[in-house]
Amino acid sequence: MKKIALLTLSIALPLTAMAEESAQANSKGFVDDSKLDLLYRNFYFYRNFLNRAPGTQNYVEEWAHALMLNYRSGYTTGTVGFGLDLQGYFAQELDGGPGRTGSGLMPVGSDGHVQSIQTRVNPVVKMRISNTVLKYGSQQPVNPVFNYSDSRLLPQSYTGFTLQSNEFKDVTLDSGYFTAASSRVDQDHDSPIGLTFTNSNARIDARSARYAGVTYKPTKSLTLVGYGSQLEDVWNQYYVGGTYAAPINDKLAFDTAFNLYRTLSEVTEKAGTISNTTWSLAGGLSYGSHRIKLAYQQVDGDEAFDHQGAQGQYGVLWLANSVQYSDFNGPNEKSAQIRYDYDFAGAGIPGLSFMVRYVKGWDIDGSHANNFYANRYGDDVKQWERDIDLRYVVQSGKAKGLNFQVRSATARATDANALTDLNEVRIITQYPFSTL
Repeated sequence: MKKIALLTLSIALPLTAMAEESAQANSKGFVDDSKLDLLYRNFYFYRNFLNRAPGTQNYVEEWAHALMLNYRSGYTTGTVGFGLDLQGYFAQELDGGPGRTGSGLMPVGSDGHVQSIQTRVNPVVKMRISNTVLKYGSQQPVNPVFNYSDSRLLPQSYTGFTLQSNEFKDVTLDSGYFTAASSRVDQDHDSPIGLTFTNSNARIDARSARYAGVTYKPTKSLTLVGYGSQLEDVWNQYYVGGTYAAPINDKLAFDTAFNLYRTLSEVTEKAGTISNTTWSLAGGLSYGSHRIKLAYQQVDGDEAFDHQGAQGQYGVLWLANSVQYSDFNGPNEKSAQIRYDYDFAGAGIPGLSFMVRYVKGWDIDGSHANNFYANRYGDDVKQWERDIDLRYVVQSGKAKGLNFQVRSATARATDANALTDLNEVRIITQYPFSTL
């Protein structure tokens, strides 16, 4: 990891000048710069499995809601500033029970019954010098190699250190070291950091995870990102990527994104031998209220492209075809996507938006996978997924920010795929508001 950190510094430092002003010098104090946000979330989840064996659970249906508090203090004044961040979660089951669990909304006991109440508190202490911030606590990092999922009722978090610096203009240096996790249904902070893919014969957990990276924005339209990470005794993972977005004229705009991951097993090969390169390229064209996107993604390796998680729950992949249900990351898999978005503001209904996409994957071949990934995929497997989203955000008045979203997914595959054929619906209501 020292090599990773030195590499990111060597890339960033020659490219830019020092930042113009110090955030810490402009601090108004612990209290005056404080912010307190609240988010109410109501989540209904339905998933119908189509090809499970007779006598096994063939659908999931749960409904729950939660209140999430997010307090972020300012920093004390002086050369070195100190502060405190605090998240508090309270979730309650509304409907669900034995035979319908498995959505990941609420914890489930050994008797198959849903736990009716879930709480969690995420404390973070922080220190700032100039434009550099050091944090320790239960955090939610956002980067391509180590990040958290917020795709259910409550988000994941990880316990450890982060160091982020904006001392150089247009450059962000970022690093972290974590030793424990909280899954979406945890109330504590002592779950192991592990892999997404687990099976009945193996569960791979890492004693720690670390990363370092740089984000460089040389122009308003272009962003370049490079990261390296390590799951102790499991793998080293490297990432390079970039995005470009710019208007062509008053109505027409173009955007593109490239992502590439390289994953190599650590010396101890706790998860077996891994040598995997996975990349994606996407391009979008917007005209008025319309946008169309095309994407291609490819996995080069006999193992599925895996990524870190908390108790088998994934983080977020920065890949074009990582969508609602599938990541299209099977061994040797190739996939293509077509997507269409429409903003109803162009039809006189601001706040209403629509999205539909179709992703097709082919050439999945898991017949040469190492022992950890064995038996998850067959040979010459194909899959597809269709997602439809409809969302409305209230634009004004006392309910401003209140939003409603319906997400639908349909997924199918040939035999010997690691994922199950399904139909899925998620209905999500959120109401954010700020008190400070």
